[in-house]
Amino acid sequence: MGMKISYLLVDKSSGHISWRLGNEDYSVVCKYLHEAILSEKLKIVLVLDGESGTPTDLLGYSLQGKQIFKSSPPNGFTFSY
Repeated sequence: MGMKISYLLVDKSSGHISWRLGNEDYSVVCKYLHEAILSEKLKIVLVLDGESGTPTDLLGYSLQGKQIFKSSPPNGFTFSY
């Protein structure tokens, strides 16, 4: 059985996201953080980020804090949460 995340902290004012996996702490900073969630099924941290009032990017981070993808919505669509 794999290690579990014991917490996920999201500070929208500073853009700081942190979590603990096993005995290790990880963190990332997103300049225009809107929201972050943990997908235990996918084993990633999903982040909505973007300078405007609406998120413009969906970011995926491995549980070890490495960015594994960045995606924008298709033309004519927006992300919402």
